[in-house]
Amino acid sequence: MIARLPYRPSSAPIDRLIARYGVGPVLLGLITAMIRRPRRRTRPPDANLLSPHLRRDIGLNPRPPGPKYWEHL
Repeated sequence: MIARLPYRPSSAPIDRLIARYGVGPVLLGLITAMIRRPRRRTRPPDANLLSPHLRRDIGLNPRPPGPKYWEHL
């Protein structure tokens, strides 16, 4: 039978931070990190809106030509 030890997360990194900077700044940093909103990444541009030379530069096929205005008449 395999003995399972209870999971205990290591507090060594926190102990090192406290030893280096002190309790106050570390506690303030932890609280700030918990309260702060996660940063939102900006959406990449839509490939359909890129100019033809940018599409070519990133390896996309050129856009097919759109319908001619007289085709709708």
